[in-house]
Amino acid sequence: LNDCAIRLPSEDKWLEFKKHCRKERVPFVVYADLECALEKMDKEPASSTYTYQHHNVFSIGYYVYCSYDDSLSGYRFRRDNNCISWFADELKNLAHSVQSVISTNVPMDFTQDDWRKFNNATHCHVCEKPFAKDDTRARDHCHLTGRYRGPAHSNCNLNYKDSRCIPVVFHNLTGYDAHFIIKEIATAYEGHVDLLPITKEKYISFTKHVDDTIDDKKNCIQLRFIDSYRFLASSLDKLLSFLSKDKLRVLRREFSHLSEENFNLLTRKGTFPYEYIDCSEKLNESSLPPRESFYSSLTDGMVSKSDYAHAVNVCQRTVAIEDSLNIKNRCHVNSKRIVTNFFLKFAERIVLFKSTAKN
Repeated sequence: LNDCAIRLPSEDKWLEFKKHCRKERVPFVVYADLECALEKMDKEPASSTYTYQHHNVFSIGYYVYCSYDDSLSGYRFRRDNNCISWFADELKNLAHSVQSVISTNVPMDFTQDDWRKFNNATHCHVCEKPFAKDDTRARDHCHLTGRYRGPAHSNCNLNYKDSRCIPVVFHNLTGYDAHFIIKEIATAYEGHVDLLPITKEKYISFTKHVDDTIDDKKNCIQLRFIDSYRFLASSLDKLLSFLSKDKLRVLRREFSHLSEENFNLLTRKGTFPYEYIDCSEKLNESSLPPRESFYSSLTDGMVSKSDYAHAVNVCQRTVAIEDSLNIKNRCHVNSKRIVTNFFLKFAERIVLFKSTAKN
């Protein structure tokens, strides 16, 4: 071992960033969250260990964020026992919509000022390297909006393409959500799945290829499931506590018809009796469960009196909220309000994080 020598690469060998198309924001991102009913299991008398709870998904919601056109952003929600199948179908429909969008080429909006800047440019805006005298310059523009982006080398322009990947973001995908969705995503429609595994049961990421969106160049839309916890390693409660009301642009847009008072009610952190909801039928109850039902065996604690009073206040104000959320019972008010508030603010947090990181 002592006779080994270290051989360094030659001085002209440098590792450099070359995938310049990664500098552009992906056109569409999905932020998703699901909720489970915690079905109680009977203890096996002959066993020292037993299954305490079985988690059954009863609701899922997702927000599509479009980076260049807010009118294409939107939120959808489903609450029933088939919500995972519905979610898989929604993603397939989204893949087809995105395929249609990115297949278009909006004509370039090129002004006299753009002409002047183009003629005077000395560097490619893509690779940021200078133009040689014999280089062919191209006017690079966004095919989705027609916006002129800058002068570019011909090859840089050809390779600066819009992403065909749709990130689908869950917080703690690896440790929780992936277990409920991956089988349905893998089998609901044609297309193979690429895995980036930690173990046989845990995945850092997985990508579903939607085969029936393949274009003439044999490219298809990809649904790439990623875990935001790997970028923002903290609980969402803590992350969302950093958001001030003026940062809640996504949530405010989705509920623009609410009064300021009702909007404040919607955005305050709520509470939910997770262990009490051991089946989805309990969400149809017409009254709020007693405070004792909000006990958590995980923390061995009860909901505070002030938080329970807030839940009561929400239930007493259901008439105003029902008009916007189309709901008919009080427990469902808390269910939908918490899911909506939780993951729309989650989307706000990630969008803000991406903007800060990019800048």
